[in-house]
Amino acid sequence: MTDALRDEVNAKGVRVISIMPGTTATPRQEAIYQTAGKPYNPDILLQPQDVAVALCNSLLLPRTAETTDIFIRPMQKFDVPREEK
Repeated sequence: MTDALRDEVNAKGVRVISIMPGTTATPRQEAIYQTAGKPYNPDILLQPQDVAVALCNSLLLPRTAETTDIFIRPMQKFDVPREEK
């Protein structure tokens, strides 16, 4: 989907970036951990500012370059609770 959008708008100078952050310390993540009965330790998760910095750095590239995909994840391995539906 993003590749198709990129094909349509790149000629107009518009950048399209897919960003796939790993588990990030947010109120929603905290609720998922609580629901699963798991201890929530936001210090080992990505911080929202980590994701923001990665995206902003991509946007600071010169107009002759483009980041298409950003995969970012926490450095430490941990057990991620699954959200129940």
